[in-house]
Amino acid sequence: MAHLSARLGDLLRGLNTLLGLGLFALLWFIVWWTIRKVLTAVPLSEAVSWSGTKAVLVRGTLWGGAVGVLFLVGAVIIAVVPQLFTPNTPLQPLSVLLTALIGGLIALIIGSVVGLFFALIDVVVVRVAYRVQTETART
Repeated sequence: MAHLSARLGDLLRGLNTLLGLGLFALLWFIVWWTIRKVLTAVPLSEAVSWSGTKAVLVRGTLWGGAVGVLFLVGAVIIAVVPQLFTPNTPLQPLSVLLTALIGGLIALIIGSVVGLFFALIDVVVVRVAYRVQTETART
């Protein structure tokens, strides 16, 4: 919605290295926290069985969606809070709400797909490692 009111340029001009590092740190922390949640619920060593594989994939998808939504919430807060203290910058609550709702749905979908993708990679790597370990134990 910011591009419709020609405020996108102002928003982009407000980005700087410190803000970029802050957003990166936020994303890093959220990913670290959600990975801990997944691994606490289902250790990767259980991914060798079908039930463990399914559990890793489901939790990876769910927590991946959480990463997308939490990052969007953090980014919106970082973008909106400075505008509250800037004079002559009217904040449009409807625009923020629509951006959060539509963006939240998109972030949930994209985060879920990315979470599923990386959970699938984890399962494949664990299964390959298990098979290699089993084969070397036989010899």
